[in-house]
Amino acid sequence: MFYLCRLENLKMREIGNLYGISESAVEKQVAKALSHLTRRIYGDD
Repeated sequence: MFYLCRLENLKMREIGNLYGISESAVEKQVAKALSHLTRRIYGDD
């Protein structure tokens, strides 16, 4: 979902439709992925 949103420029609504989930669920997953990547880059500090 992160890839589709950030790199393929799909809208959250479009991604939700692809996966059969709500737009807010997509937003949560993208935020979770961004948080994970940030921790991996900068550490858990």
